Amino acid sequence: MTEALDRYRDDRRSRMQAAVANAMRKLDESGQPINISRVAAAAGVSRQWLYDSPFRAKIERLREREAGTSSPAFRRCVARKTHESGV
Repeated sequence: MTEALDRYRDDRRSRMQAAVANAMRKLDESGQPINISRVAAAAGVSRQWLYDSPFRAKIERLREREAGTSSPAFRRCVARKTHESGV
């Protein structure tokens, strides 16, 4: 039973990651602003999941590219999450 649950979780995580990557690519290609809310809605995942994931740093980099800046506090948070996740 535990093995089946582990497989389900791994499959679900993989599907979520693929959906987020696809949503980010489509938003970027279409020229739409990229932020946590838009990516979450497009990918069908929660904003909290994105905030806790390595995708947060990638989304911030795309936002910086669009806007040219981000807050120092947010950059520190992203750096910490990225370091913790090994990304």
